[in-house]
Amino acid sequence: MDISEILAIDPIIAAVRNEDRLKAALIAPVRVIFLLHGNICALADTIKSIKDADKMVFVHLDLIDGLGRDQAAVQYMADYIKPDGIITTHNNLARYAKDSGLLIIQRIFLLDSMSLDRGIAGIGQTGPDAVEILPGTLPREIAYCHTRLLCPIIAGGLIHTKDDIIAALNAGAMAVSTSDETLWEA
Repeated sequence: MDISEILAIDPIIAAVRNEDRLKAALIAPVRVIFLLHGNICALADTIKSIKDADKMVFVHLDLIDGLGRDQAAVQYMADYIKPDGIITTHNNLARYAKDSGLLIIQRIFLLDSMSLDRGIAGIGQTGPDAVEILPGTLPREIAYCHTRLLCPIIAGGLIHTKDDIIAALNAGAMAVSTSDETLWEA
């Protein structure tokens, strides 16, 4: 099953920033985990525990201690750590991941219209499997991106209520990532 099929079934993604949240996510009824913390020494065991819980896992390369931000780091992830995919804000890492056979969630931060235009242009060059738009509480911009991107959109960041989830999904997001574990069962 690919990421689009899974997100169509379960559009809530657990965004995990620490070990306590990871433990909660492992037993939560979510099917996808975004790993937003960790260090290279424990990463293989963490990925194994997530996969043993029958969940997809995407590792945010920029947030793993001890891991470089280069082609070797991506190849190491693909060959030895074996997550389902990576999350990155960097076009070059997304391209390396694609070449390595990993799925790609490319993050774009919407600070202004220039960051929006640059984000869309970068996504056009890398061809990620999905795009995460932050903050996820901007339905108008989510709708705008939905008309311009050919891949699924994930809304993330500042998602605090079920209403935030509904607004993002209604605007065209396929899924929502949140670190608020009370929403993982929404």
